[in-house]
Amino acid sequence: MDKKIRDYLAAIGRKGGKKSKRTLTPEQAKAMVAAREKKRRKPHKAVILTMLLLHGATTYAGQGWYHLVPPPMVGPGGGLPNTDAPLREWTQLGAYDTAKSCEEYRLQLAQVIEKKNGKSSMNYKSIVSSNCIASDDPRLK
Repeated sequence: MDKKIRDYLAAIGRKGGKKSKRTLTPEQAKAMVAAREKKRRKPHKAVILTMLLLHGATTYAGQGWYHLVPPPMVGPGGGLPNTDAPLREWTQLGAYDTAKSCEEYRLQLAQVIEKKNGKSSMNYKSIVSSNCIASDDPRLK
């Protein structure tokens, strides 16, 4: 971080500390931090469901996982993800050793795209529609 910015932020921090009229006991401060952390760690329902489904998913020798994104629709609804297309027509974004690592990346990517482009963007809709599929899934052939 640039020294000027660091100094400016330090000055603001000192000023804010001097002006603060709130006095907290150590117990109150700990309770506030605990409440904030609890809110921050609260996972989305879809994440919980996905992790429950994948928790016990282990791979056997030679099996991997593909992160696949559906192709866009042609004609009416053009640009929207065509989740009815055969899996062999989907685009592979990555390959992973475990279903868990594939799903973690998929969710992380969705969060990044949501922050950058919003939920109404086609990229976000495609990633939300994407799937992690076992490399030996017969639907890929």
